[in-house]
Amino acid sequence: RGWVFSSGEALPSVHGSGEIAGGWFMWALRDAVAGAGFYSDGRKASAFYDRLAAEVLEACRAGRLDCSEPVLPFVTGLNRETIRPIALSLLRSIRFMALYERFDPIVPPSTGNEFSQTKFRLLTGSRPAPLDGEGGQEGVRTSIMRIAGVAYRFLTPVLLVASLPAWMFVLARRRPWRSPSAELALAASALVAMVSSVAIVALIEATSFPAITIRYLHAGYPMLIVFLVSTCEALIGSCVSRE
Repeated sequence: RGWVFSSGEALPSVHGSGEIAGGWFMWALRDAVAGAGFYSDGRKASAFYDRLAAEVLEACRAGRLDCSEPVLPFVTGLNRETIRPIALSLLRSIRFMALYERFDPIVPPSTGNEFSQTKFRLLTGSRPAPLDGEGGQEGVRTSIMRIAGVAYRFLTPVLLVASLPAWMFVLARRRPWRSPSAELALAASALVAMVSSVAIVALIEATSFPAITIRYLHAGYPMLIVFLVSTCEALIGSCVSRE
């Protein structure tokens, strides 16, 4: 019931249906397997999951279950019903990142208590954020970061729209027999990394649970900045060169 409630709170489309949605199912399955006593040791749990997977695969092959071919393990198979949600999630992810939505330089307060904070500090070797109610973190540094966040929010969409054709322009002007410049290669690598990060988050959003957040997209932000800066440098270098 806990996972039914959690998934219903996060996804209004299944709220009140009694169904366990998307990515919460694997946690519900894990709890059910543990409750059945299969988690007494690793080998026993692995053997159970192997047997379960074999039974599901056999049911799919025999037509007792309506199954789609998986692209990768733990990834939902692509079909007509999932292509549109994935495409829409991809657009939302790009918009979320380009507009720096929900950006806040203040780290949210930690949960738990002083004892758990001490354990966290010893385990990670880092200083956790203060507990809720222990005072804010406003200061000169935070104010500067807020201003920077506003600047990024306005400039990034414009630069991103301009950088994509600029990158293609520089690529088209490059001589086929010449190696790409370091800036062009760096921009291409950053673009691939950024698109990969966004695509993974969009896939999770469409098939499992809400994932379009700064927490899940944070790996793409540095790559976005690297792509914009490298493309500008490559464009300037291409225009001033006399190849």
